[in-house]
Amino acid sequence: MTYKPSSSSSTAFRKTRILKRPDIDTKLTTKSFQIIIFLGLGRPSINIDMNFNIITDLTTSEIKFLSEQITNYNLSKIPPTDNELFKKINLIIKYEKGEILAGLLGEKYYMNAAHIDTLWVDENFRGIDLGTNLLAKFEEIVKNLNCFMVHLDTFDFQAPKFYEKNGYKLYGTLNDNPIGHKRFYYYKILG
Repeated sequence: MTYKPSSSSSTAFRKTRILKRPDIDTKLTTKSFQIIIFLGLGRPSINIDMNFNIITDLTTSEIKFLSEQITNYNLSKIPPTDNELFKKINLIIKYEKGEILAGLLGEKYYMNAAHIDTLWVDENFRGIDLGTNLLAKFEEIVKNLNCFMVHLDTFDFQAPKFYEKNGYKLYGTLNDNPIGHKRFYYYKILG
């Protein structure tokens, strides 16, 4: 590592290669890159020679490692409020013959909040409150787990009016996601 005074406040210079996993690409070679970090304000820049690869197809253990690292960092800033950091809460409604008519995939997490990832109702059974019943049951479950809030996102072609009708408040909009559409972010404080 070499330290030298910064003569510029330019942004960091970085070269990277996107590579497949070494065990899949037998012709993989690692090259040495130089990363220069300009700290600015008269601080020295840091010159680091290092070898690295950017891997695009992670193993299950690598994904778990990353998730654990960010969770540990978050826990160092915000202590957990109970012993169970994450709890999957998945609900389905089945027809008497076993067909799935609707479902909700969500999770309670350690900040006393819950997130809804997916809420789906078969098009043939919309308008008969299956989604409303799933949402109410999810809210009841997470409230009993000491959650004070639920948040989610939905697209303009999905169900923004449904969530508003059920007491969810819009707190953000992402335009052109996907192009020509909007993604809406909602939350609800549980009473």
